[in-house]
Amino acid sequence: MLSAALGFAFVLLLIFNSNLIFSVVNIKSESIDDNNLDKKNLKFSKLSGKIHVENNWTATVSVGICTGLGTYSNPYVIEDLVINASGVGSCIWIQDTTEFFKIENCTLYNSGNDWDNVGILLGGNVDNGQLINNIIYNNFVGIFMDSCSNCTISGNTISNSNDSGMRIWYCNNNTISDNNMQGNDFGMDLNECNYNNVTGNVANNNGDSGII
Repeated sequence: MLSAALGFAFVLLLIFNSNLIFSVVNIKSESIDDNNLDKKNLKFSKLSGKIHVENNWTATVSVGICTGLGTYSNPYVIEDLVINASGVGSCIWIQDTTEFFKIENCTLYNSGNDWDNVGILLGGNVDNGQLINNIIYNNFVGIFMDSCSNCTISGNTISNSNDSGMRIWYCNNNTISDNNMQGNDFGMDLNECNYNNVTGNVANNNGDSGII
């Protein structure tokens, strides 16, 4: 009798665990075009609304959008999010901060159709940021950095921007490496910039220029 009861309990445990795993790895939204996403990564991503940080990282951490302390060794981290801007505004907008932060492994698409509607907008006096391995598509601009320094932009895939894959304006001392920009109007647009390290990027099949 004891062995039969233990066997029945074990079967129930297996059924419970199987259902739990299934519910975790099938997070999905009907509004997402699966053809444009890495399905393996999507299973472990979290759907999110648009994010705006105006030097208010404490509030951002408190609502669970990011982790970290904003230091060099423990930066604020926004990662593994899928954000559909639904044709209005920017997916992620960071402004007026010198804290250390990282945006990594996010999928960002469908920003509005205006010059400041962007997949990731670093808008005005932003230092010490890292944009790493993000997928950014169907925006007016993929990444827009305005008056930023000491930032690293690396490993991002940016496509189908109505204007620029990357717009880098009035920015100094940044590293921009190993990004893939295809199917935009301009691949990368640098304007009034000094001492930036631009290496290993791919800018193919853009309508006007690869790098201007």
